[in-house]
Amino acid sequence: NGSNGGPATSLVTDKIFELSKEIKKYKITKEIPEFNTKTPGCYKFGGMDIEVVDAVGKYAAKMMKIFDFEPIKKLVGRKDFSMVYDSMHGVAGPFARKVFGDILGMDVKEVCMNSIPKED
Repeated sequence: NGSNGGPATSLVTDKIFELSKEIKKYKITKEIPEFNTKTPGCYKFGGMDIEVVDAVGKYAAKMMKIFDFEPIKKLVGRKDFSMVYDSMHGVAGPFARKVFGDILGMDVKEVCMNSIPKED
């Protein structure tokens, strides 16, 4: 993504593609990391430092800086308002559940359709 949270521009993706053609080798480890990838924190694995982040929490914090959620909360709380957000079992599901459920107070069982990601 770009610095504004939107999709990366074609300039960025074209550059990444060009750089990817320069990769001469890569290594795959047979070791299994001994840390939970769902628990934020800093870990060591092999010779690497790995930081696991709460992407959903960081996204929600960013959205709360960008949008004024109080008027949105008033809108979605009205009796004459209804909506459904279909995450199509993709990675956006947990983000939608956080925003619509935790921040806006909506019932995620009614609003967030297919919000549990499935493997490809």
